[in-house]
Amino acid sequence: MNTSKIKGREAQSLSSQAPFAVLPLGSLEYHGEKAHLGTDSILADYFADSLSERYNSARYPTMHYMPLPGKTACYGGGITIRPEVSLACLCDVLAGIVSAGFKKIIILNAHDGNIGLSRTAAEYTTAAGEADILIINWWQLTDETWGFTGGGRGHGGAYEISAAYAAIEEPYDSSADEPVLAYHKLDTPVPHVRVESQPKSWKGRVGNPGEVSVETGKKILSRAKNNLFELVNRWLEE
Repeated sequence: MNTSKIKGREAQSLSSQAPFAVLPLGSLEYHGEKAHLGTDSILADYFADSLSERYNSARYPTMHYMPLPGKTACYGGGITIRPEVSLACLCDVLAGIVSAGFKKIIILNAHDGNIGLSRTAAEYTTAAGEADILIINWWQLTDETWGFTGGGRGHGGAYEISAAYAAIEEPYDSSADEPVLAYHKLDTPVPHVRVESQPKSWKGRVGNPGEVSVETGKKILSRAKNNLFELVNRWLEE
Protein backbone atom coordinates (compact mmCIF):
# COMPACT_ATOMS: atom_id res chain seq x y z
CA MET A 1 0.00 0.00 0.00
CA ASN A 2 1.78 3.11 -1.26
CA THR A 3 0.73 6.03 0.95
CA SER A 4 1.63 8.52 -1.79
CA LYS A 5 -1.21 7.13 -3.87
CA ILE A 6 -3.81 7.06 -1.10
CA LYS A 7 -6.69 9.46 -1.76
CA GLY A 8 -7.69 11.97 0.90
CA ARG A 9 -11.00 10.26 1.61
CA GLU A 10 -9.11 7.02 2.37
CA ALA A 11 -6.55 8.56 4.72
CA GLN A 12 -8.68 8.33 7.87
CA SER A 13 -8.98 4.56 7.57
CA LEU A 14 -5.39 3.91 6.48
CA SER A 15 -4.21 2.42 9.78
CA SER A 16 -7.19 0.05 9.89
CA GLN A 17 -6.31 -1.32 6.45
CA ALA A 18 -2.61 -2.00 7.10
CA PRO A 19 -1.06 -4.04 9.96
CA PHE A 20 1.90 -1.67 10.24
CA ALA A 21 3.69 1.21 8.54
CA VAL A 22 7.10 1.08 6.84
CA LEU A 23 9.45 4.06 6.61
CA PRO A 24 12.47 3.38 4.34
CA LEU A 25 15.70 5.31 4.94
CA GLY A 26 18.28 5.66 2.17
CA SER A 27 20.82 8.23 1.04
CA LEU A 28 22.37 9.90 -1.99
CA GLU A 29 26.00 8.90 -1.52
CA TYR A 30 29.10 7.86 -3.43
CA HIS A 31 29.49 4.05 -3.43
CA GLY A 32 32.28 3.59 -5.95
CA GLU A 33 33.16 4.08 -9.59
CA LYS A 34 30.42 1.88 -11.02
CA ALA A 35 27.82 1.97 -8.26
CA HIS A 36 24.71 4.12 -8.17
CA LEU A 37 24.62 7.20 -5.94
CA GLY A 38 21.21 5.96 -4.81
CA THR A 39 22.45 2.47 -3.88
CA ASP A 40 21.09 2.77 -0.32
CA SER A 41 17.72 4.06 -1.47
CA ILE A 42 17.48 1.32 -4.11
CA LEU A 43 17.85 -1.31 -1.38
CA ALA A 44 15.56 0.50 1.06
CA ASP A 45 12.92 0.67 -1.68
CA TYR A 46 13.31 -3.01 -2.52
CA PHE A 47 12.74 -4.28 1.01
CA ALA A 48 10.01 -1.75 1.78
CA ASP A 49 8.15 -2.81 -1.36
CA SER A 50 8.63 -6.47 -0.43
CA LEU A 51 7.01 -5.85 2.95
CA SER A 52 4.13 -3.96 1.34
CA GLU A 53 3.50 -6.77 -1.11
CA ARG A 54 3.68 -9.47 1.57
CA TYR A 55 1.73 -7.79 4.38
CA ASN A 56 -0.18 -4.97 2.69
CA SER A 57 1.69 -2.63 5.01
CA ALA A 58 1.51 1.13 4.56
CA ARG A 59 4.67 2.07 2.69
CA TYR A 60 5.76 5.66 3.25
CA PRO A 61 8.06 7.52 0.82
CA THR A 62 11.77 6.85 1.21
CA MET A 63 13.86 9.52 2.93
CA HIS A 64 16.72 10.03 0.48
CA TYR A 65 18.62 13.04 1.83
CA MET A 66 20.43 12.10 5.03
CA PRO A 67 23.78 12.81 6.73
CA LEU A 68 26.88 11.45 5.00
CA PRO A 69 30.21 10.71 6.69
CA GLY A 70 33.17 12.87 5.77
CA LYS A 71 34.86 9.96 4.01
CA THR A 72 32.13 9.83 1.34
CA ALA A 73 30.83 13.41 1.44
CA CYS A 74 34.06 14.56 -0.19
CA TYR A 75 33.26 12.57 -3.34
CA GLY A 76 31.10 14.06 -6.06
CA GLY A 77 27.36 13.64 -6.41
CA GLY A 78 26.31 12.97 -2.84
CA ILE A 79 24.10 15.29 -0.81
CA THR A 80 24.55 15.47 2.94
CA ILE A 81 22.11 16.96 5.43
CA ARG A 82 23.12 18.27 8.85
CA PRO A 83 22.44 15.65 11.56
CA GLU A 84 20.28 17.97 13.65
CA VAL A 85 18.12 18.75 10.62
CA SER A 86 17.80 15.09 9.66
CA LEU A 87 16.94 14.06 13.22
CA ALA A 88 14.25 16.73 13.52
CA CYS A 89 12.80 15.72 10.16
CA LEU A 90 12.80 12.02 11.05
CA CYS A 91 11.11 12.70 14.40
CA ASP A 92 8.42 14.74 12.66
CA VAL A 93 7.83 12.05 10.04
CA LEU A 94 7.47 9.36 12.72
CA ALA A 95 5.11 11.63 14.68
CA GLY A 96 3.01 12.02 11.54
CA ILE A 97 2.84 8.26 11.04
CA VAL A 98 1.77 7.78 14.66
CA SER A 99 -0.86 10.52 14.30
CA ALA A 100 -2.23 8.62 11.30
CA GLY A 101 -3.13 5.87 13.76
CA PHE A 102 -0.18 3.50 13.40
CA LYS A 103 1.19 1.98 16.59
CA LYS A 104 3.53 -0.45 14.84
CA ILE A 105 6.22 0.99 12.57
CA ILE A 106 9.21 -0.53 10.79
CA ILE A 107 12.16 1.71 9.97
CA LEU A 108 13.81 -0.07 7.01
CA ASN A 109 17.32 1.37 6.92
CA ALA A 110 19.90 0.96 4.17
CA HIS A 111 22.47 3.61 5.12
CA ASP A 112 25.04 3.21 7.89
CA GLY A 113 24.86 6.92 8.66
CA ASN A 114 21.22 6.53 9.67
CA ILE A 115 21.82 4.03 12.47
CA GLY A 116 22.22 6.55 15.29
CA LEU A 117 19.53 8.85 13.94
CA SER A 118 16.93 6.12 13.62
CA ARG A 119 17.58 4.83 17.15
CA THR A 120 17.40 8.32 18.65
CA ALA A 121 14.23 9.20 16.71
CA ALA A 122 12.59 5.90 17.67
CA GLU A 123 13.38 6.41 21.35
CA TYR A 124 11.99 9.95 21.22
CA THR A 125 8.83 8.84 19.41
CA THR A 126 8.08 6.00 21.81
CA ALA A 127 8.62 8.32 24.77
CA ALA A 128 6.19 10.87 23.32
CA GLY A 129 3.38 8.38 22.75
CA GLU A 130 2.40 4.74 22.39
CA ALA A 131 4.36 3.10 19.57
CA ASP A 132 6.26 -0.09 18.77
CA ILE A 133 9.12 0.65 16.36
CA LEU A 134 11.26 -2.07 14.79
CA ILE A 135 14.53 -0.85 13.24
CA ILE A 136 15.97 -3.11 10.55
CA ASN A 137 19.31 -2.53 8.82
CA TRP A 138 19.03 -4.53 5.61
CA TRP A 139 22.67 -5.64 5.48
CA GLN A 140 22.24 -7.42 8.82
CA LEU A 141 19.53 -9.67 7.40
CA THR A 142 22.24 -12.15 6.39
CA ASP A 143 25.60 -12.80 8.03
CA GLU A 144 27.18 -14.94 5.31
CA THR A 145 30.37 -13.79 3.56
CA TRP A 146 28.98 -15.00 0.19
CA GLY A 147 32.57 -15.65 -0.89
CA PHE A 148 33.47 -11.96 -0.97
CA THR A 149 36.96 -11.19 0.26
CA GLY A 150 38.54 -8.36 2.25
CA GLY A 151 36.08 -5.55 2.73
CA GLY A 152 33.44 -7.21 0.57
CA ARG A 153 30.64 -6.61 3.08
CA GLY A 154 31.65 -3.00 3.71
CA HIS A 155 30.52 0.26 2.13
CA GLY A 156 30.36 -0.05 -1.63
CA GLY A 157 31.63 -3.63 -1.39
CA ALA A 158 30.56 -6.56 -3.54
CA TYR A 159 27.84 -7.60 -1.07
CA GLU A 160 26.01 -4.27 -1.21
CA ILE A 161 26.54 -3.57 -4.91
CA SER A 162 25.58 -7.09 -6.01
CA ALA A 163 22.31 -6.77 -4.09
CA ALA A 164 21.59 -3.29 -5.44
CA TYR A 165 22.13 -4.31 -9.07
CA ALA A 166 19.99 -7.40 -8.54
CA ALA A 167 17.24 -5.26 -7.00
CA ILE A 168 16.92 -3.16 -10.16
CA GLU A 169 17.74 -6.10 -12.46
CA GLU A 170 20.52 -4.22 -14.20
CA PRO A 171 23.69 -5.88 -15.59
CA TYR A 172 27.02 -5.00 -14.00
CA ASP A 173 30.39 -4.59 -15.72
CA SER A 174 32.63 -6.61 -13.40
CA SER A 175 35.84 -6.18 -15.36
CA ALA A 176 38.67 -5.87 -12.84
CA ASP A 177 39.88 -2.36 -13.62
CA GLU A 178 39.61 -0.94 -10.12
CA PRO A 179 41.85 -1.44 -7.06
CA VAL A 180 40.99 -4.00 -4.40
CA LEU A 181 40.57 -2.24 -1.07
CA ALA A 182 40.07 -3.58 2.46
CA TYR A 183 39.32 -1.72 5.69
CA HIS A 184 42.39 -0.85 7.73
CA LYS A 185 41.60 -1.93 11.29
CA LEU A 186 43.43 -1.50 14.57
CA ASP A 187 45.14 -4.68 15.74
CA THR A 188 43.08 -5.16 18.90
CA PRO A 189 40.15 -7.35 19.99
CA VAL A 190 38.65 -4.42 21.92
CA PRO A 191 35.43 -3.16 20.28
CA HIS A 192 35.79 0.41 19.07
CA VAL A 193 34.54 2.92 16.54
CA ARG A 194 37.08 4.90 14.56
CA VAL A 195 35.97 7.87 12.45
CA GLU A 196 38.46 9.33 9.96
CA SER A 197 38.14 11.87 7.17
CA GLN A 198 40.47 9.87 4.90
CA PRO A 199 40.93 6.25 6.04
CA LYS A 200 43.71 4.08 4.66
CA SER A 201 42.77 1.69 1.83
CA TRP A 202 39.77 3.80 0.93
CA LYS A 203 38.51 5.40 -2.28
CA GLY A 204 34.89 5.99 -1.38
CA ARG A 205 34.33 2.25 -1.13
CA VAL A 206 36.10 -0.98 -0.18
CA GLY A 207 36.22 -4.54 -1.49
CA ASN A 208 36.84 -5.95 -4.94
CA PRO A 209 34.56 -4.61 -7.70
CA GLY A 210 35.48 -7.64 -9.80
CA GLU A 211 33.56 -9.84 -7.33
CA VAL A 212 30.24 -8.08 -7.90
CA SER A 213 27.70 -10.56 -9.26
CA VAL A 214 24.05 -9.96 -10.07
CA GLU A 215 23.35 -13.68 -9.67
CA THR A 216 24.87 -13.67 -6.20
CA GLY A 217 22.94 -10.49 -5.52
CA LYS A 218 19.70 -12.30 -6.28
CA LYS A 219 20.62 -14.99 -3.75
CA ILE A 220 21.47 -12.34 -1.16
CA LEU A 221 18.12 -10.61 -1.68
CA SER A 222 16.23 -13.89 -1.48
CA ARG A 223 17.93 -14.95 1.77
CA ALA A 224 17.60 -11.47 3.28
CA LYS A 225 13.94 -11.25 2.34
CA ASN A 226 13.14 -14.63 3.90
CA ASN A 227 14.90 -13.60 7.11
CA LEU A 228 13.06 -10.29 7.03
CA PHE A 229 9.69 -12.00 6.79
CA GLU A 230 10.58 -14.37 9.64
CA LEU A 231 11.55 -11.43 11.83
CA VAL A 232 8.39 -9.48 11.01
CA ASN A 233 6.20 -12.54 11.61
CA ARG A 234 7.60 -12.90 15.12
CA TRP A 235 7.15 -9.20 15.75
CA LEU A 236 3.51 -9.34 14.66
CA GLU A 237 2.84 -12.51 16.68
CA GLU A 238 3.85 -10.71 19.87
